[in-house]
Amino acid sequence: LNRICAYSKYLSEQLLDRPGYSEVTHTFIDTIARSAALHDVGKVGIPDSILLKPGKLTGPEFEVMQSHTTMGAELLEGLMKDYGEYGMITMGAEMAIAHHEKWDGSGYPNGTMGLDIPLSARILTICDVYDALTSHRVYKEAWSIEETMDNIRENAGKQFDPELVKIFLARMLMKIVKVSGG
Repeated sequence: LNRICAYSKYLSEQLLDRPGYSEVTHTFIDTIARSAALHDVGKVGIPDSILLKPGKLTGPEFEVMQSHTTMGAELLEGLMKDYGEYGMITMGAEMAIAHHEKWDGSGYPNGTMGLDIPLSARILTICDVYDALTSHRVYKEAWSIEETMDNIRENAGKQFDPELVKIFLARMLMKIVKVSGG
């Protein structure tokens, strides 16, 4: 979660003062850096037998897994109903419900597409996939940074906001070159 928060903050910072991203302010950046940690809160309602399954999920198991988006949003919306709205919780609920939506509308739970997906969720989706692919999981080995960047590039305009992909990959490539001394 710390990496996803850091990646989300980093990508958001690249949007500051960029035309077309007027909602990105220092407050937005600070909020996404904290609320990105809430995107998978709905997984508390998913049985460990599914969450920790080392192999591919069956159709019914995948349906249960998909419900973490709505469970997370409902949990956070319930907090706001009981205790009032806070920027971090509001954005967390927005990301919880929409972080598996896809740019082309083929995602879940609502089939939201393109710019109708909240910017926070479009940012988080790229960062979450980057982290998931480059990390070892019970069901897969970590991918190389190059393989991961290729996958994200190939899914621009399908899964991911193509403009955000360009910005993310350009900045990540610059960071890699600096780290490797190139």
